[in-house]
Amino acid sequence: MMSDAGFACGYCDLLVHVPLMLWNFVPFIWWMCLISRAPPPRAVTPLRRRRTLRLHRPRAPPCYASH
Repeated sequence: MMSDAGFACGYCDLLVHVPLMLWNFVPFIWWMCLISRAPPPRAVTPLRRRRTLRLHRPRAPPCYASH
């Protein structure tokens, strides 16, 4: 069952190599998270809508029709 005399089993081999693999991939994972992050929103305030002077106003009904 033992393929190599240096390790007792495959699980022990895994326990030895996983921390080494993590140290290799942590900078890569951090770099990918840094690149894929969305940019911060702009600090520009939205423009205020100005009320324009409206010359065309709706017409009211005649006085005799409202009574």
